[in-house]
Amino acid sequence: MTIAARYSELVKKLMLGSSSARITEKQFNAISKWTALANKKDGINLSLEMGRVLYPEALFEQNKEVLKKTGESITDEEFSRFITFAEGTNDFDISKELCNIKCPVLSLGAADDKVLPNAAEELETLFSGNPNFESYLYNGCGHAAFDTAPDYKERLLHFMNKE
Repeated sequence: MTIAARYSELVKKLMLGSSSARITEKQFNAISKWTALANKKDGINLSLEMGRVLYPEALFEQNKEVLKKTGESITDEEFSRFITFAEGTNDFDISKELCNIKCPVLSLGAADDKVLPNAAEELETLFSGNPNFESYLYNGCGHAAFDTAPDYKERLLHFMNKE
């Protein structure tokens, strides 16, 4: 979004998945919990907490053991990168610059997103002046709709192939 807003000539199409134009204090709360676990190098609980928030409950319950194993394998370098990325989201706000985006935009989000609650709906409002804006809101897929929605990739491909 930032590149498309500030250097619109570089972007022909923009696809946003489970995205937000700004990180609110409420949204940052989930991220800061993850950062605290990463700072403690508690990979198992970090992986479990992220899974609990990213995925629908049934999928999370089904994959708890996989998430635990994933958490056991996180390296110090990965913890460090994660902390840098997560802390970098604090105070992110590109919302006032979205009017500069003129290219076609597709936003795919989830009504039950626990990481970025209401972000997809906010994008619809912020892009209301862009006639090339399309959005789709999933139900029951969680923040990780990119992993859980059965037609997610098809929607992206359809958007990319449109003239």
